[in-house]
Amino acid sequence: MKAIYFLIIVLFVACGQNRQTANDTEQEDAETVAPIEQTPPINTQADETLRVTGELCLDPQYQADVHALTGGIIRQILVTEGNTVVAGQTVAYLENTAIVELQKEYLTQKQETLTAEQECNRQQELFSQGAGVEKTLQQATANQAIAKARLTGLEKQLQQLSIHPEQVSAGNIATQIPIKAPIAGAVHKITVNTGSYADAQTSLMSITDNARLHCDLKVFEKDIPFIRVGQEVDITLINQRDTVLKGVIYAISQSFEEGTKALPVHVRLAGATHARQLLPGMYVTAVIYIR
Repeated sequence: MKAIYFLIIVLFVACGQNRQTANDTEQEDAETVAPIEQTPPINTQADETLRVTGELCLDPQYQADVHALTGGIIRQILVTEGNTVVAGQTVAYLENTAIVELQKEYLTQKQETLTAEQECNRQQELFSQGAGVEKTLQQATANQAIAKARLTGLEKQLQQLSIHPEQVSAGNIATQIPIKAPIAGAVHKITVNTGSYADAQTSLMSITDNARLHCDLKVFEKDIPFIRVGQEVDITLINQRDTVLKGVIYAISQSFEEGTKALPVHVRLAGATHARQLLPGMYVTAVIYIR
């Protein structure tokens, strides 16, 4: 009977050792198998677009301040804020007694120039006949040249003030001069009233050509390598979420904005911007397609 118990114990120990050996073998086999690399899923949408912020802007050549070339009293203002004007359109009239004096000086100089020309012709005729003195002829020629130069200078001053020298010569003396719009666009802000005094440094009003709006986007340093000219952009106004504009990158600045690590990227807007009531300074969000 003892022999039977002994035999059972021996068989139980042997089975346990075999099971342990099998487990060790399976563990070794599992360790020798090369691990399978897990590839993270690709987010196609994130890889092909870049979300940024910015604002609508105007280049300096499409916004202007209106100034008078001489000081005087504003006698008429012909526009109101919001009016659309074309380049060269008269927006106000200015009056100054110096304007009348300038025209009188022009008429006087014109007569002096005519006299100098006649004297020069007379001296040339005398010299050609052997009755004149060369030094006198030279002096007459110099006086004629000086008189012509002064007359030309006065003519240019009148033309700058939008006064036609031909009309002055005909006796039409202007007492007021027109102040004209330097660019086409909308009158933005009028800073003077009728009767106000304005000098050459006073801005009478400002004009902006909002049809020339573009969008300046801020792209941070880490995203700069993905940006290039010609990429398409979808632009959404912050306060008009239902308004989506299309655009294309046409220029990329070569320096960061002062105080930030953002690079201005310039986007040309597609379509008629003036028909959508877009204004400089409106904030936007944008999606750049970087594929």
